Amino acid sequence: MLAKRASGVTMGVTEPRADFLDLVRLRRSVRLFGRPMPGEIPWRTVAEAAVWAPSSCNRQAVYVTAVVSREAIQKLEELLVGGEGWLGGAEAVLLFYFAPVAYKSPAEKPYMGWLDVQAAVMVCWYMAERIGLGACQVNPNARPGFGELFGNGELVFGSALALGTPAEASPAPPRRPFSEALLKVI
Repeated sequence: MLAKRASGVTMGVTEPRADFLDLVRLRRSVRLFGRPMPGEIPWRTVAEAAVWAPSSCNRQAVYVTAVVSREAIQKLEELLVGGEGWLGGAEAVLLFYFAPVAYKSPAEKPYMGWLDVQAAVMVCWYMAERIGLGACQVNPNARPGFGELFGNGELVFGSALALGTPAEASPAPPRRPFSEALLKVI
């Protein structure tokens, strides 16, 4: 169904609110991957979602590298501290970078690219969940040697998202009630 703004301009496709909240509630950090899907996993569908992620001032300064070869994924497991012991089981890993030259204000340079990367990672994570893939974010703490193999010139590595077939269903971790998370209404 298409939604219209008050001005009458069509905004795009909308889903009922419950569908999106269900997707948010289903999302898990999957670190245990099962038997690979037949054929290539749909990593392109997940990566394409990054193009549609929100970015500060619509700068679109986030870039993605898809790592799909078994050998390269094994190397990533060695080089990314947060992926040690589990990343090698992924069927694909998306590496997210940002272009620091896109951020002009000295006040925003230290953090805005990182925020844009996180928005792209989250959008891709929801897409992975939506199409039945397991996913887990890997922090960008990289060991020496990462840049030589996976660096992209002047771009800054911001995060990684491992993708694969979940080995098992994971139950929802306990969450505090919204009433405890809401600080105040002003």
